[in-house]
Amino acid sequence: MGAKVSIDFSGLDEVRKKLFDASADVQTERLLAYAPLLLKTAYESRGFKNQTMNLKDSYLWAVYYRGELKGSGFLTPMAEATKRAEYAGEKVDGRELANTFLSRYVSDVSGWEVVLLAAAPYGRTLEEGGDSWESKRQRFEVLTYAFDMVRKDFSGANRSYRMLYNV
Repeated sequence: MGAKVSIDFSGLDEVRKKLFDASADVQTERLLAYAPLLLKTAYESRGFKNQTMNLKDSYLWAVYYRGELKGSGFLTPMAEATKRAEYAGEKVDGRELANTFLSRYVSDVSGWEVVLLAAAPYGRTLEEGGDSWESKRQRFEVLTYAFDMVRKDFSGANRSYRMLYNV
């Protein structure tokens, strides 16, 4: 006396996809909460003083998933600079530079990507020091602290990290 049992697994692929999509949505929401806090921490740990507030206005975060922008924001809701900064003979509007970056940036990451940006061009000079020997000794934290925090927060995970300048 035997019985034949057959099980239909045809719907499992759809169930697996729904479970993954739900967990991806949760992870995306976590990163959307994490990114602005990380940007705020980076700014609060800076080693420079604001003169025109343009660098502060240029701080931007963005979260991408599979190349699609899921959310973005600035350090402050409104621009604080009352005049443009001058750098290398050019007038700099930090908020405008950040918006330009965001409109042109294309994520090439197949999973999640968190972008932290200080778009004002002198941010890099503050991080690396200037061209002279004396100014190379004086370096200021702009985003490096946040980059180090990301590596620490996600250590042990199979992740790649990159810091972009002049994008």
